[in-house]
Amino acid sequence: MVNKKKLIRWEAVKTLVEISDPHSGSLFLLAIKDEDPGIRWLGAEGLISLGKSGVLTILEGLISNIDSLYVRKGAHHVLKEFSKKYSSPRLKKLISTLIKADSKFYSPMAALILLRELREKQT
Repeated sequence: MVNKKKLIRWEAVKTLVEISDPHSGSLFLLAIKDEDPGIRWLGAEGLISLGKSGVLTILEGLISNIDSLYVRKGAHHVLKEFSKKYSSPRLKKLISTLIKADSKFYSPMAALILLRELREKQT
């Protein structure tokens, strides 16, 4: 039997990915925390579709959701895609940190450092 609530969440996130509205970042971050892996994947894809704005959102999510394995996994996916367009030692460091067992201890600080770097490049 199909879980209607899960299907509705999936369809909602899929629609947001298709629209790719820059204001959807927080909704994609919420999707990354969902219990369903398909919805989490779509949330990450949504952040990827937002480009640098999505990266800033996932970095902020890493900082404020220290204990979330789902956010760390989503961040790894988003940042790996971002690394194809943007090269930085800090980005590489964060990506490698996210796959380690103790990533919840080190990824927030690495995310904060990269977030500062990216914001400085905006000004």
